[in-house]
Amino acid sequence: MLTLIAKSHPMKVLNSVPFALWDSISEQCEYATFFHTSAWSRILLRSHPHSCQIKTRAFLFDGRDWVVLPSMGVEHECKGFFKAYHSNMLGVYGGFVAAPGVLTEERVQRIVEFLERDVRAKEVLIFGNPYCDQPISSRNWDKKPDFTQVLDLSAISEENQLLEKYDQNVRRLIRKAEKTGLRVTTATRMEEIDRYYAVYQESLRRWGEDATSRYEPPLFQSLFKQGGDKIRFWLVWAGERLLGGSVNLYHSRYCISWHCVYSDHSFEMGAPKFLNHKIMMDAKKRGVAYFDFNPSGGHEGVVQHKEKFGSHRLNFSVYRLNNNRFYRSFSMIRNALTLHGATSN
Repeated sequence: MLTLIAKSHPMKVLNSVPFALWDSISEQCEYATFFHTSAWSRILLRSHPHSCQIKTRAFLFDGRDWVVLPSMGVEHECKGFFKAYHSNMLGVYGGFVAAPGVLTEERVQRIVEFLERDVRAKEVLIFGNPYCDQPISSRNWDKKPDFTQVLDLSAISEENQLLEKYDQNVRRLIRKAEKTGLRVTTATRMEEIDRYYAVYQESLRRWGEDATSRYEPPLFQSLFKQGGDKIRFWLVWAGERLLGGSVNLYHSRYCISWHCVYSDHSFEMGAPKFLNHKIMMDAKKRGVAYFDFNPSGGHEGVVQHKEKFGSHRLNFSVYRLNNNRFYRSFSMIRNALTLHGATSN
């Protein structure tokens, strides 16, 4: 929870944040996820070099307390004068990160007031964090509710306890996959990322217009190249045939299942349930406290799939500032000139 304190020293703003400072704060922060680290922003920059820029800001209070707002600049107009800032890009968790005891209601309000005064911001979007309530009370921001689904692994000590949380049908499919001899690996070669992407293309054809996003190969390639122990491409196989996979991102106490794809024939074989179980067992061994299935994009069938693992909902809010009077004036003048040009012709 945030606490209220009186204003004291002026707030200082750092518009270009060194990665070392940024990552130091995200490592100290109890509610930071992989999406709050500089690694995620650098992956986005490498995979979308022409459509985004890193625009993270840091705010210094009382000469010692840093608050970081990971952000990407995703749109610009008027030769770059007006910009849109998203925290975070691709609809993943954003919002403020800070060391324990640093983030307060009063400090959040001062940062919000600073963002509202930025005449060059055509839009500011803060996709909330379910692990820390950061309410924005200003009437200048639109607020939309959302939720993720999480399985608490902290009280689980053995596999049977985890299996008991699952729906009976989930357990049945896991046993079926084991009897069939399905196997789980993590990707070690770029060729496997290409095969993962091929299954993704198959999934997109199956989803059709219901797909809420469509990612290009450079994003997955950049994730794989980033490597390290915080990014895993999990793969499930029947012999040498790839049935599907999951991209999981790790930071601190959290493992987030960010992206999953499966072939048409994988479901009857129990591959999705089997792979999720194996990933969660590995996460428990790594000391992960929360397995996060990620928001479902409004797809009720996906929500129900996650519920069958015994997950519970965590609510958060998405905030959007789009009330910049300078940008509104610019848009009105531009629209008027466009209309005048059209009527003149």
